[in-house]
Amino acid sequence: MKKIKILSIIGLTMLTLNSCKKDKFDLEEIETETQADIVQQLVSEDCERVLTLYAGQTIDAGTVTISNDDDNVYVKYQTTNGWTLTSTHLFVGGDSLDLSEIPVNNGGNPKVGHFPYKETHNSITEYTYTIPVSEIPLECMLIAAKAEVANGNQTEGAWAEGIDFPGGNWAMFSTYCITECNIITPPTENEINQLLSDKYNVNSQTIIAITNPSIFPSNTPFTELDFQNVTKTDFTDNQQVVYFIPYLNSPNKYYIISGGTNTQSIVTINMDNAGNGNIVFDGSSIVIVDGIPQQNLIIPFAAAAPGGGGGGGIGCQQEGNEGHTGCYLRESDEFCDGFLGCVALATQPAIHLLIYALCGC
Repeated sequence: MKKIKILSIIGLTMLTLNSCKKDKFDLEEIETETQADIVQQLVSEDCERVLTLYAGQTIDAGTVTISNDDDNVYVKYQTTNGWTLTSTHLFVGGDSLDLSEIPVNNGGNPKVGHFPYKETHNSITEYTYTIPVSEIPLECMLIAAKAEVANGNQTEGAWAEGIDFPGGNWAMFSTYCITECNIITPPTENEINQLLSDKYNVNSQTIIAITNPSIFPSNTPFTELDFQNVTKTDFTDNQQVVYFIPYLNSPNKYYIISGGTNTQSIVTINMDNAGNGNIVFDGSSIVIVDGIPQQNLIIPFAAAAPGGGGGGGIGCQQEGNEGHTGCYLRESDEFCDGFLGCVALATQPAIHLLIYALCGC
């Protein structure tokens, strides 16, 4: 099947720290567990990627915006909410699939004093680094953006959001791929409904409020779920129903109940507007690139699951002995058999949830 690729690729795998002394580290040493693969290139009208600048680990102090044209990559620090910049340290370079170029100490924390770009500032609110494309060896690069910020008498270290370094502090890194603007227009509701009807005999998908949650199994975590925003999916062939119920405090996390068999499962889906992110289920975090889950980018971790097992009973899509994960990977790949299907996968996280449920047997 010919794939329609929409954006760039980034991989993440699992951390295995050892006692060897080192000043650099490899991609295989990054532990993401359930952390979203938020290092993907976000699509916007201006081809920018905007990251939150966190001060003191949790305070929104502004943004770091990454963009490019034919000649340069631009990294703009911009503070808000009364915060100002007193210094910035920036690493740009390397290979997005190999973190060995970022300098770190023996504990795995970045040595920001060794970052190639650095400036001291007099309490300014905006500063932009301009890096010639000719100085960047590869199209996809690593970015670690550090700042010292102040707000009145309060001073804090700040990092642009991303994936944690393997050390003990909260430093983060991200990636960026030099790209031209790729604006994705999501399919219309009618087009999505027709796709789901053709492929899976879905009659309708509607968001409803459940006024009587007791219709669900007794082991359902009732107090944790948002029953006002339930996605109800009806199938035409076997008159079964699947409910996708978001968690109150985790809107990307869903409790899935198959009405025909009362089986339950928990899935977390994290996708940006370009179809990049991950889906977490069955003790694995599967990286999604351009809406397609990546067979070679599955990150295992210990995950709790409800007692009801997978989302089975809905005309199981599994083939042979492929299992739940294998079925999800194959069905997602097959869903992308044309431009409309690929764009639907990249822009509609709910389709991934549905395929997951259909593969539970």
